[in-house]
Amino acid sequence: MAKRETFKDVTIGEKKFRIGKFDAQTGSYIVYQLLSNFLPMIAKNGLPNLDEKADTVLEKITSSLPLMPREQFFQLQKDCLYVCNEIALAGNVETPIPVVLSDGSFCDKEMECDVVITMALMIHALVFNVSGFFGASGLKGIKESFSL
Repeated sequence: MAKRETFKDVTIGEKKFRIGKFDAQTGSYIVYQLLSNFLPMIAKNGLPNLDEKADTVLEKITSSLPLMPREQFFQLQKDCLYVCNEIALAGNVETPIPVVLSDGSFCDKEMECDVVITMALMIHALVFNVSGFFGASGLKGIKESFSL
């Protein structure tokens, strides 16, 4: 059995980040939200290949995004950013520093105004966390669990 990835390191601009996994409840809710919001788009355009680079996935998805209420978008963004840490050097040791605090505020005040990094982290977190569900093995495993 392959070891399950629990994090992924990404570089955005000159900063390095570590993307973690959602807990099962958050991940399940996000998959539910994605399905309920994006099923019409998926039915029309097909499912994007989440194994592609994040920017390619983003381009395909944003071409036909449905509208999402502001509060729902902010909660999705917070859930994604909660699993992200910036990797900073403390002496010679790489130290993960949370991107956001438990109240949703940014730890790094510069990032508070950085739309590019915020959106990139959100997309990386979504792709890293839900690609297994939408991949062949995730959907196959769910289908097989209902077989009699």
